[in-house]
Amino acid sequence: MSNYQEMIVRLVGATVEEAPLVEAMMRVEYGTLDRFTNEAFVTAARRALLEVKDDTAACREIAKSYGLVRR
Repeated sequence: MSNYQEMIVRLVGATVEEAPLVEAMMRVEYGTLDRFTNEAFVTAARRALLEVKDDTAACREIAKSYGLVRR
């Protein structure tokens, strides 16, 4: 699990399985994640988690394309 995924689990309450999907959706929208303040990171992660919960299968495919989950 990446440092970003650990933060997503800890700060947003995503499951370990959801965390890579959330990271992927954040990368789709923002590209790089290292420029966020903690508050902005949490806001973006919450928004991405809603997307994951809305369409997990599509988010999983996107996460695969980033190499964040196994094919």
